[in-house]
Amino acid sequence: MDFYDIRVNREKDGTHSIFPEWVVNRRVTNLLVYGGAFQAIWDPKAEIWSTNEYDVQRLVDENLAQFDKDYIEKTGALTHVRYLKNWDSKSWSSFKRFLQSLPENRQDMDMKLIFQNSEIKKTDYATKRLPYALEEGSYDAWEEIVSTLYLPEERAKVEWAIGSIVSGDSVNIQKFLVFYGKPGSGKSTILNIIEQLFTGYTTIFDAKSLTGNNATFSTAPFKHNPLVAIQHDGDLSKIEDNTLLNTITAHEDIFVNEKYMKPIAITPRAFLFMGTNEPVKIRTAKAGIMRRLIDVSPSGALIPNHRYHVLKDQIYFELGGVAHRCLKVTKGWEKTTTSTTRRRKCNIRLTSSITLSKRITTSSSLRTVFRRNRHGSSTSSTVRSRKLGDILCIDFVQNWRTIS
Repeated sequence: MDFYDIRVNREKDGTHSIFPEWVVNRRVTNLLVYGGAFQAIWDPKAEIWSTNEYDVQRLVDENLAQFDKDYIEKTGALTHVRYLKNWDSKSWSSFKRFLQSLPENRQDMDMKLIFQNSEIKKTDYATKRLPYALEEGSYDAWEEIVSTLYLPEERAKVEWAIGSIVSGDSVNIQKFLVFYGKPGSGKSTILNIIEQLFTGYTTIFDAKSLTGNNATFSTAPFKHNPLVAIQHDGDLSKIEDNTLLNTITAHEDIFVNEKYMKPIAITPRAFLFMGTNEPVKIRTAKAGIMRRLIDVSPSGALIPNHRYHVLKDQIYFELGGVAHRCLKVTKGWEKTTTSTTRRRKCNIRLTSSITLSKRITTSSSLRTVFRRNRHGSSTSSTVRSRKLGDILCIDFVQNWRTIS
């Protein structure tokens, strides 16, 4: 550890006192400090960062104990160790004051997914692993669930979104998914699976608060800058101000306000998923939400209750296969869009503009919005794909990847 040295002092009674001496410099790399407080410590044995401050006590005390053992074997001296775990040693309170003296060296933690079979580097600043390996495998339960609850074109949107998070591209994609349908139609089923896929990398959010006039503390769920944000039962039927929602979706800097805490600036990385029973209402065609929202609608078909619970339990053992499957869908789309669509643009669009009539309700001014197909003619009808292969050549309106 490069933020302390172990020192020995001879006391008046002849014992040798062993204690940590804290090192103050800008070259400290094993300890991260933010605002004069602990952020994380590198655990060399686990080869992962820990955000548990008491791991400092554990790791330092382990080194003190080993040093004490070696020192006794070498010198035969009578020793006294000032462990951090002992309050009377004053080592812990000394460490807390030490943090306030260190220059800030905070890092954004968990910037990418770490799978069970991933190699971790110290510079990844990872604090967790997913409980499954990213590898090709069975996804029979997922196949039955998603193919029953969603038509192929709707399923493609879901798998593309999941795959973009797995690949790491989601932090550059300015889109969010809204699952719109009747209660009990399968929205939360998919959202629950997404939560399982990205355990530890998710948060919950409130879309109504983000788009309301009083959004002071609505960004608090993003304080740890997660990769995924989910709301099972959201409401965008009355959008008063979509600025904050657009900013988060575009991954632009925001202030995170939390009660009784100092506001902090972050660049949000989250890909947003929301389920709703209410149609999304957009006031104007110029709203940024128009080109960022991807709506997903269940097919209306249901899975028998007893079969549903069997599939739900089986999903846990297929997470690696599901993630790998979705990654292939995303990569297949990337391959198509980087080659084929330079010559031939598809006229299938997965933004809110594809469903102005039913799923997304708008003001009268927005109903005059038309889309242009590849022949240049205008149409206000909904464009549907006829086969899953078509989905892999989607024009997401100005492209889904940020190229600015």
